[in-house]
Amino acid sequence: MPRPFYMSEEWKRCRKAYLQKVDGLCERCAATGGTVAADVVHHTEYLTDENINDRNITLNQSRLVALCHECHNKEHKTRERNVRYKFSGDGSLILCPPM
Repeated sequence: MPRPFYMSEEWKRCRKAYLQKVDGLCERCAATGGTVAADVVHHTEYLTDENINDRNITLNQSRLVALCHECHNKEHKTRERNVRYKFSGDGSLILCPPM
């Protein structure tokens, strides 16, 4: 997992700008009329060792979606992953043990 990327100032600026762009709301909840705060900026294309240096993937706002914790967990579950992730207050990715 490209953990150093999530600690970079470039990502932190991009994440902050994206959250401001969507008024800090979960885009999935907002689509159904909800007003839930987003706490994750999710890449719609998973970051890998192969694409981590491709700014068109990592920092492209059209490839991001703001999600609340619940929607983010659903996203990973629908992709049939047994591993869950969450973000710390500083935007660092944290690997959580499977439930």
